[in-house]
Amino acid sequence: MSKVEGPLFSLEASKTFGKTITFQRRPSGHSAFLRTVPYDPHSPGQYAMRVYMGQARSSWTNLSADYKLAWNDFVFPKRGI
Repeated sequence: MSKVEGPLFSLEASKTFGKTITFQRRPSGHSAFLRTVPYDPHSPGQYAMRVYMGQARSSWTNLSADYKLAWNDFVFPKRGI
């Protein structure tokens, strides 16, 4: 359901209007664009990638705090020191 407090394309418009156009307020400003329906392919490649990312997330969760800290220091070195 749209929430329009002023005329369309006003600074107060937000959400989707008539399943066609979406209004958003962002930190960079207001925007309006065509509504898109997300596409979720159920291909074998997509499924394999989701399984891989789930395994990576589980592996990271099971690491010790010291190892995570060492990894983050390696990947995100402090600049200017």
